[in-house]
Amino acid sequence: MTFHRAPYSVSDGKDETAAAKSCSKQGTAHLSDNTITSETRLRRTIADFVDAEVDDELVFMDVERGRFYGIKDTGRATWELIDEDSGWCRLGEIVSALCREFEVDGEACLRDLATFLGELEEAGLVELAR
Repeated sequence: MTFHRAPYSVSDGKDETAAAKSCSKQGTAHLSDNTITSETRLRRTIADFVDAEVDDELVFMDVERGRFYGIKDTGRATWELIDEDSGWCRLGEIVSALCREFEVDGEACLRDLATFLGELEEAGLVELAR
């Protein structure tokens, strides 16, 4: 399973490209040197953003930072499952939903999801509680 994040640009006008990656690590998924489990909780950290659907991609702007992001496929499904109105959600619930929708093994999903969530955490878009 590969989490797709489309190219994005930042407010200074420079374009950056982040190719969709597949996590090839074996064993337990790690984020910031902490183990991620199905009990890990997460939430969106940006409250002020605008979004629009462009083709099959969700494009959104972090209004506060002036940054644009584009996510599609499994990345988009993950973002939509992190419900901004409910606060914290359990990672296990997201993994279960993704496994049903994309017919993927739970362990593989968790490994790949850890990589994608690491990118979202680094960008300041989500917060993880381990």
